[in-house]
Formats: sequence, C-alpha cells, structure tokens
Amino acid sequence: MGVPSFYRWLSEKYPRVVSDVIEAERVVVDGVEVPTDTSQANPNAVEYDCLYLDMNGLIHPCCHPEDKPQPASEEEMIANVFQYIDRIFGMVRPRRLLYMAIDGVAPRAKMNQQRSRRFRAAQEMSQRKAKENEIRDAWEKEGRPLPPIKGDRWDHNVITPGTPFMAKLSQALTFYVNDRITSDPGWADVQVIYSDATVPGEGEHKIMQFIRQQRARPGYPPNLRHVVYGMDADLIMLSLATHEPHFTIIRETVLFGKQKGCHTCGQQGHFAADCQGKAKTKETEFDETTAVKDSPFQFLSISVLREYLASELYVEDLPFQWDLERVIDDFVFLCFFVGNDFLPHLPSLEIREGALDDLIRLYKAKLPLLGGYLTNAGEVNLSRVDVIFDEIGMQEPELLRRRHRQEERNKRRQEQQERDRQSKADALKRSRSESALLGEDDKERRKKSRRSDIAADDAVGGIRPIMPERRVIQPGNIVTQGSSVSANQAAASDLRARLSSVSPAASAEAPVDNGKEEASDPSTAAAEVLADNDTEAQEQEEEDVVAPSSSSSDEDEVLADLKQAAAHHDEYALFVKKAVEEMNRVPDAPDTLRFHEQGYKDRYYKAKFGYDRTANHDEIVEIARCYTQGLRWVMLYYYRGCQSWEWFYPYHYAPFASDLRNIDQFDVQLTLGKPFSPLSQLMGVLPAASSHCLPPAYRDLMTRSDSPILHFYPEDFAVDLNGKKWAWQAVVLLPFIDQNLLLETLETVRPTLNDVEKARDSTGSDYLYTNASHVVGIEISALYLKHKTSAEMLNSAGTHIAGDKSVGVTGKLKPYPKAALPSSRVTLNLGPFSRALSHNRAISAIFEHPAPVEHRCQLLPGTVVAEPVLKPEDFSSVTSFRRYGGRSLMFDAGGGRGRQPQAKLSSAGVRMAQHALPTRGSEDDRYRYYGRPSEPSYSYTNYGRQAGYDDRRSNRQPYPPSSQVYSNSGNNYADRRYQASDDVAAYSHRRYESYSSRDQYYDYQSGSSYGYNSYNDGRRYPQRGPDPYQARDDSRYAPYVPRGPPLDDSRRPQPQRRPPSSARR
Repeated sequence: MGVPSFYRWLSEKYPRVVSDVIEAERVVVDGVEVPTDTSQANPNAVEYDCLYLDMNGLIHPCCHPEDKPQPASEEEMIANVFQYIDRIFGMVRPRRLLYMAIDGVAPRAKMNQQRSRRFRAAQEMSQRKAKENEIRDAWEKEGRPLPPIKGDRWDHNVITPGTPFMAKLSQALTFYVNDRITSDPGWADVQVIYSDATVPGEGEHKIMQFIRQQRARPGYPPNLRHVVYGMDADLIMLSLATHEPHFTIIRETVLFGKQKGCHTCGQQGHFAADCQGKAKTKETEFDETTAVKDSPFQFLSISVLREYLASELYVEDLPFQWDLERVIDDFVFLCFFVGNDFLPHLPSLEIREGALDDLIRLYKAKLPLLGGYLTNAGEVNLSRVDVIFDEIGMQEPELLRRRHRQEERNKRRQEQQERDRQSKADALKRSRSESALLGEDDKERRKKSRRSDIAADDAVGGIRPIMPERRVIQPGNIVTQGSSVSANQAAASDLRARLSSVSPAASAEAPVDNGKEEASDPSTAAAEVLADNDTEAQEQEEEDVVAPSSSSSDEDEVLADLKQAAAHHDEYALFVKKAVEEMNRVPDAPDTLRFHEQGYKDRYYKAKFGYDRTANHDEIVEIARCYTQGLRWVMLYYYRGCQSWEWFYPYHYAPFASDLRNIDQFDVQLTLGKPFSPLSQLMGVLPAASSHCLPPAYRDLMTRSDSPILHFYPEDFAVDLNGKKWAWQAVVLLPFIDQNLLLETLETVRPTLNDVEKARDSTGSDYLYTNASHVVGIEISALYLKHKTSAEMLNSAGTHIAGDKSVGVTGKLKPYPKAALPSSRVTLNLGPFSRALSHNRAISAIFEHPAPVEHRCQLLPGTVVAEPVLKPEDFSSVTSFRRYGGRSLMFDAGGGRGRQPQAKLSSAGVRMAQHALPTRGSEDDRYRYYGRPSEPSYSYTNYGRQAGYDDRRSNRQPYPPSSQVYSNSGNNYADRRYQASDDVAAYSHRRYESYSSRDQYYDYQSGSSYGYNSYNDGRRYPQRGPDPYQARDDSRYAPYVPRGPPLDDSRRPQPQRRPPSSARR
C-alpha cells in the first residue's frame, strides 16, 4: 500500500504527471466481444517496450470487486483475471517483455502488516454478519419483506501464498500465457516472465529487482520504455528509485472527495457523513443487473515527475555538485518519514497536514550545510539524517499544537454542516408534507388526461417526447401477479433476464401485440412507465402508460409489485450497509494524550509503550534504535532488495522525532536470514477464521487447547484508533509472532503433509515464455532437443542468454519436465470456462536471474532524455501549492495566522493574464517572472539542473544572493529564505548570530528574537525548564533581548518590483 494519501498529494501538487489512457473502442458482434488487435499501433501514440504487472493489484478487484456483483465461483474470478490482463495489455501493447509477478512470501517486516489486515478483516466480517442477523430479526418481527439469506461471503484472505486458490490460479495463468502467445498476434514477439506465489518476495519488489539487475548488465538498451501496473502508492517511489527516465505507471483512475461519491450508498455529490440513506435513482427499470462500466485508467509519468522534482528540489550555490539523481534518492527517503508498509509514521508528521511540503523545505534549507546528500545508492548517512531529525524535533511541539487547532476548526465546521444539513432535511419534509395534501382525485384526473393525450398522439401517428424519468420496457408475456414476495422475485428475475438480453436495436425492431410494424423510435413499440418515487416516506405511486393491449391492467399490477419488491430489497441492502458504516464509525474518544499541552511525551510513552520516560530511558533509546534500523532496512529494500528476511519493527508505534538523537551511534546492522515457507507464512498471518485453507494438522494448531502457539490466534483483540475516526484506520494490537516457536512447532506436523500440500509449501522458480520462432524460443528449443528425459532436464546446466540477443533480458534458461512444448495440446480445467489449445506455439523454460550486482543510481550512458513537457506556469503553480489549507511551519515566514489568499490563479488563468497584459518591452522582461526556455539538451549529466528551463524560473529568480554560513557549537546554520505566500515578492530573511554561550535568533519580519541554550552534545534547546529535553518539547522558545542592532537593511533581500507600464512599453 505504501504511503497513505501519497498518490493524492502527488497528483494534486504535480498535476501534469497524470494523463488519461486512451483505450481502443470495443467491438461487439452478436453479443460477443471481438478481441482487440494489439499488434496495431498504440492508440496513446507511444510505443512501449516492457509491461510489468503487480498481479495482486488486479487479482483482488477481480475476486471481490467493490462496484460489481460478486463472482459466483472461483472459476469466474480467474476468468475475470484473464480479461483484466487482456485489457491492460491492450492499452499498453508492449513490444518486448511482459513481466507478471504475484506476491510470494513477504519479508517478516511486511508479514506483520499482513497479519494485522487479515485479522482485522476476519473481525469485521464477523461483526458485519452479527449486525445483519440483528437487523434481519428486527425486520422479521415487524413483518417487513426480506431478501433471501445469502451464503457465506467469500474469504479473500485466501489470496495469500500457499492456499489452494493461489495454486489453482497459478496453473490457470500458465495456460493463459500459452494461449495468448499462440493466438494473439500482439503477443507473438513478446517474452513473458511469470513469477508466481511460490517465488519469495512481494510482486512489485520482484519487478523492481529485475529492472535494477537488468540495467546493470551489458547489452541493456538504456532507452527502453517501461510501464508498470499496480495500485500501491509505493510504486511511485520504487519507479523513481530505478533511475529509468522512460517510466510510466498505469492504474485505475482514482476519484477523491465528492468525485468519488459516498461509500455508503455509492452515489456522487455528497460524503458518507451527509448520506441520508436514499436509494439510487435508476436510469432504467431493474438496472441493478445492468453491466457496470469498466473504470477508466490513467498514466502517471515518472519522466514528468522528474521534471517537477528537478525544479522544486533544486538548491543554488551548493558547496558540492548538485545531482538530480542523488536528490531523487533523498526525496524517496524523506517520503518514508510520513509512513510506509513497514514502519509507523512519526507522530508529528501527517501527509494530510502538509508534512511532505514541510520536509522538502527543510531539506532544501539544510542541504548546503550537510556536506553531501542523505543517501548513496540505498545506504543512509545517519549523521546527516540526524541533523534533519534535530530540526523536526525542534519544530515538533508547534506542529502538534497546529494539528490541535486544525482539528478544533474542523470539528466546529462539521458541527455547523450537520446543523445545516438537518435544517435542509426538515424543510424538505415540510415541503413534501404540503405536496401530499393534493387529493387522490386530482392525481387520477391527471393520469387519465395523460393517457388520453397519448392515445390521441398514437391515433394521428404523432411521436411522443420521452421524458427523462420514463422507463422503457418491452410488453410481452408478462407473468401473472403472484400472492407473495417470492413470486414477485421470480417474476422480476424473469423480466430482468429478458430485458438484459434485448439490445436497444432489437427492442426498436421488435413487433408488438397488435401486429403492426413499428417505426425505428423505440417509444412507439414499447410501454412507458412513469415513476414518482418518494424515498423519504417509502411510498411509490406508479403511473404506467402502455400501448393499447388487452392485458395492460394486469401488467400494471405486476410491474407495481415487482418494483415494490425490488425497492424493499434495495432498502434492506442499503440499511445494512448504513448500519455497518455507523458501526465502523467510532464515537470521538476523550483525548488523553493532549499533544497540545505540556507533558505530552510522558503521556504518549506511558499510554502507547507502557514506559516511564525517566525510569525507562534505555527502553526509549532502544525504540529509537529500532526505528533508525527500520529506516535503513526500508531504504535498502527499495534500492538493493531484501537485506534481511527476519527483521521487523517490534513496536506498534513510532518514537518522537526529538527522541531520534545521535542516531549515527546506533548499531543498525542487518542479518540476511531466509524467508518463511508458504505454509509457515500462512500460519503467521492468517486468523483462525481463515484456517479452512490450511492442511488439517496446521489448522488444529490454531484452535487446539494444548497448542503451544494458540495465543498467536486471538479471536478478540484490542484496536487503538490513535486519534483516527474510522475503525479501519485503527492500530491493531496483535501480539507479535515468536518466529522460533512457530517454526519449531510446525516442524512437528510437517511430516503429515501429502504431496499436494508439500508442493504448495515449496519454493518455485520464475519461468520465461515466448513464441517458438522467437530468437530466445530457438535457444529454448535447443535445450529440449539436447535434454529429453526428466533426469537430464533436472541436471541440465542450462544456457546463458545475453541482453543483446534476447532484446534486453539477461539470465540463464533451464528446461523442466512439465513444460508445454510446441505442437502439444494444452488444456485448462476451469469448470464452465474450460478450454483446450490443440496446437501450442509457445515454449517455456526456467528463468534464473543473474547474480546480484550493485544498483547504478544514475542515468545510463546513451540515455536520451525526452524533451521537457512542463511550462513555466506549471512550475509556478507548484510553489504556491498548499495541501489541506495548512500553513507551513518549518522555515515559515508566518503572517496572517496561516490564512491563505482568498483567490489565486490556476495555470490557465496565468496564461490568460499574460495574454491580456501589455507587451513587455524587452526579451528579458518577458521571462522575468516565468523563466526563459533554454535550448534542449539531452546529456544525462546535466539534465537535472536544466529541467527544460534555466535558473531564472519564477520560483528561483527572486532569491537573494548567496548566504553566508555561520558556525556555533559544532553546528552550521545558514540564512533561511523561502517564499512566504503566493506573492513572489514576499520573503523573510533569518540569520543566526554566534555568541559564546547562547545563540540569538532574529526574525526580520516579526522583529523579535529568541534565545537558545547550548549543551555539551552540540545541540540547542530552549532556555526555559530544568530538563532540557522536557523544555524543548513542551515550552515555547523563551524571548531574548537581542545584543546589538539588527542587520542593516542593505543585508536584507529586496523584493523585485514589476516595472511601470510605461517602462514595459
């Protein structure tokens, strides 16, 4: 999952990175979809070389979709996976390589998160079932109609390595690859590498490890165009870490806020908090069976993101060479501070509160003083990171106070919104009550009048306009009215089946009962039903208008009952969903930590860790050491692969940044270890409720009273909202698995496994598939001609393939006995989706990756960087970006209590304003504020400094001259300057002056100074308070009378003014 909210922050701050995918229009003939010819040119006008599929990102929505009906069987789920891959392949159309990676056994650090999610999912499923039973009993007592009881929900916890479902899926995908290479011309020249769930490692990390190792080999084409599919936000960081400039991420379009709609009723235009529980207005009668439209896709361009980062992260006058590739690595590392899959985020940093923007400002201000970058090829320089944590720690008290103020404002706003919503609802009820006073006689007269008007129109052959609320149905053999709800349901099912099988064209041409051939307008051949639906009172009145027919009155009655039954079922489903949402919405708990008050650190460590800060000082230092070790582990994982399969962060919460001190003194070494086996991981992450996918002997260990590991599988466990609003956001307080005890216990029952279970518990290999006529396919065919028996295949040394021969893929190929050879028959046993491939043209072999080498964190020689696509206004819009209305605290100039300008121009508005302004008098004036385009240069050594424009971009031009560096107590400080608001002329200048025993901090904008005490450890703390650590965290900086006059105005940065209009002319 990566960093929560990171994708939203990125796509809103850097909007040009996202573009819509153009998908070829689907052609359907006689109800059968015609396959897209993927050998044709890409409709997106870009030809891609490699496509990588993080398979778990598509397996989950295919097996338990959120916006579509649940598949009826596992066979249908697997068929959905085939269709989903076809769709992505058709959008990207790779020409060289398709890499399909399913999550295998994860490192222990990720297993803890998987365990929390799966236990929480089982708990929520149990609570939902209990709540639904409670509602069903209440409705039954009230005599309200109920839908039939559904079977048990499909347990999606089985999408985990080692389960029978994953084994079935893996076997089916091997057939799928053989079939597509044989029958689809777009696959004919593509090599397919398939890594299933038996190969250890997360899918996205297996993909990135492959790319890192391939680009370090001779013969690798440096200008390959890569596309990776996946929904995890950490794919963005992983893609940046490859240092491949031609990289794109494809994912389903994500809607935010009201664009996405209410997750209670599924409708757009309001949030769940404002949901009134109304049923959705249907576009067609019984449209719940209508096929749901596929979600659109988006491209996220890493090359455009690199342009944005080259602009925003550029720092002038560094004492060392500025290198975009090194800065990108540091950016990836900073993103870990706000959360990832392996470490909890620091308490004072929330991405929703603008933490990443603050970190970027802090990084740019401190970089000139660090002597170098924070990271180097995945290795972290802890002494430099220590400076960053020191500054965050100094700002931590005010960050937490700012959060409290924002939460209070949000709370008052929500209360006001709730009052407004309630008043609107009351007014609407009063209005409806008044309209209900209209007599039934008036309604009947209007109904008869409308019918007579329609009959007159039909008599003269007129064409009636179709009103938006009218539903078109086809009259025919409507079943007679039943006497019970079940009969209505049966009739509804029959009607739905016939409606869904009639296309609009067929409906227009279908004859009616009177035998007359109708015109092409479907309204003249169908009955129209007008519905006036009042969901507040749950009253519906049908005003059915049908063509003359002997059974029209019976049909009216049947349709009325059918609609009433459907409405009851919709009401029940929505009622249950609303009740579950309310169950997951936890009422506000009392704020016992009170981060905005003094002593918050004592309260935090006592509540979250059970430690007293004074008595358990060594334990808190150990927490900081483990967190620092985790930061190093994560960075290495992203750049060099898993460096320790056994390491994990042994706490549920993170320390404060102010307690991450002297981290360069910590022992953060890692031991590689080895991954769990698939069944061992299942025992480490699954709850007892999902034990059905385990072998019987393993299953008993979860529930047997004398099991030595019974305490690993609690049915009831605590969850901590930790300041959040929804139950799914809570911290799951499960006990951590004792790895040694678990593995020792499993060894006692392992001999009971049968052959099939042993195969599921084994470690597998990657496989390479290609057409037998491909250059690599010829190499593989030679292997099978040389090694014909199973024993020879198993003992084969294989053959090496180089990148220049295999079009960029380097590794070793080995034959295996179960390979489907050319001209052989390949079958798929998948129930109603079973198929047979009579003449296979694909060939496959085991693929062994080359020996690991160090990742090259730079652009490769020969790389041709694409021409920049960003314009000056794109960069200027980034500098004014503020997420969630928060005020930047780190190095902020203050002013206006953080209030943002009430109006600002978008990039389009900037262009319009430029066009309307008088013509500037000189070429230099034209680019004074928005930068001058430079001549494009594609050298991989200076790409970062240019980013398509010179250093006079709008967010660079007004900067003051080079700052002087001052030194005190072993720490270096520099002038701090930055943009204070959207006004490019508003800046503040801050300077530290050095004294023997204390530092003076002078703020030119506020005209005040603050004093700090210096301690022997070289750090600076506020004067107030006997305990320097406590005073640093819980008190404001003590005011201090400045020594001597402030710097004269000549030393202050002077804002640039626009020349008068006469000068511009």
